[in-house]
Amino acid sequence: MRFYLIGLCLWHNMCALFSQDNHDYVWPMCYAQYIGPGDDTFLLSEEGLKVFQHFNFTFTQDGPKLIRTPERKLPIRGTVSIYCDDSGKLKYFTNGMSLCDSTLQKVAGAEHIGKNNPEIWDFSVGWEEWPWGYISPQGTMILPWPDRDSIFIINALFYQQNKDAFSRLSYCIIRTDDGDYPNRAVVLDSLYNTTKYKNGYISACRHGNGRDWWIVMPRVSGNELDIFLLSPQGFVFNNTYKFGSKHQGYDWGATSFSPDGSKFVYLDVLYQQISARVSFYDFDRCTGTLSNYQQDTLESFKAYFGSGLCFSPSGRYLYTDNAFNLYQYDMTIQDIKSSKKIIAEFDGFINSDRWPAPTTFGVMAPGPDGRIYNFTDQSSSNWMHVMNFHDEEGSDVGFVQHQIFTPYQGRSAPNFPNYRLGPLDGSSCDTLGLDNNP
Repeated sequence: MRFYLIGLCLWHNMCALFSQDNHDYVWPMCYAQYIGPGDDTFLLSEEGLKVFQHFNFTFTQDGPKLIRTPERKLPIRGTVSIYCDDSGKLKYFTNGMSLCDSTLQKVAGAEHIGKNNPEIWDFSVGWEEWPWGYISPQGTMILPWPDRDSIFIINALFYQQNKDAFSRLSYCIIRTDDGDYPNRAVVLDSLYNTTKYKNGYISACRHGNGRDWWIVMPRVSGNELDIFLLSPQGFVFNNTYKFGSKHQGYDWGATSFSPDGSKFVYLDVLYQQISARVSFYDFDRCTGTLSNYQQDTLESFKAYFGSGLCFSPSGRYLYTDNAFNLYQYDMTIQDIKSSKKIIAEFDGFINSDRWPAPTTFGVMAPGPDGRIYNFTDQSSSNWMHVMNFHDEEGSDVGFVQHQIFTPYQGRSAPNFPNYRLGPLDGSSCDTLGLDNNP
């Protein structure tokens, strides 16, 4: 395996994080179980075919590891969210069409979720015991329901009606295992409203009280954002914010909060119209208010799905890409777009002779080890790019293309919030007596 561990400081970060919230430590990957004859990196089945085994990208005190999980049957095609227990062991994961628990088996009552669109559902899972899953990288998110023995799953899953592509917002409620009763679904595919949303784009941020969750969803118009609140009292609509001009079409983008929750960024890519723009906002964790709107445009490429957003741990730098270029913004600059730098360009690397796919840039996710992982845009790629020093400026970020080889296609990162964010100390909403992690 081609894999470089860079810097003792990152290793120290990893060890320190193991004493904190470890809810993002296991990333299930791989969307297929078998292929035709191949090379020796695959296992031979009784039928003479080379077998894909699903795997987890797992963070340990010794660094990240690829761990095969052949007992897992649920594929991950792009849509995935996870929730680990306090020790970092995988507790729940979903591909938007089914929910599994730590046993890797389906949760009772949640064997089939995300069925509000029968056309897409039937195409993807009509003949499969284990649903394939949706493809939107931010199409679902698992959140612990504050002060309840339940998890809350938010879905914004793909619809298409008369060439009109959009998402609907729905949710599931799963009662967690309390010793007397096993995990089980108590609310399934409840459609929250009839509003049309972008395809995926779900982001969440801890409320300033350190307990509740803010959720932001872009409407299909491209210039409206809906804010929701998940609290012990339930899941409620908060407000709609409208900025700039419409940007509507067949989309593939991303949203992200800064680690401290003070910034929100929205990357909207219309890949058929070859148009991409990135919008920047200040965010108030007490009120859920967006303000200080700024916008920039990115070069876009037809037929490429690469689009990712990720902040550095300090929140100073934002990273985004358009498949062929990796950009850095300095979020401390008053005119944010003036700070844009291209810090890497696709080097032309091809996955392999067997799967001749370009390893262009794609979805990004922050690892608990202090690195940023960039998943290649093409689903047939076996490589991940890694940013090793992301709080540096320009090319000093240590971005290494195709740094990690995976024996099976990973395709996408899981969608999860910053679980380590606590209350906004000294603010008007710091009223619950909760403390931040050391």
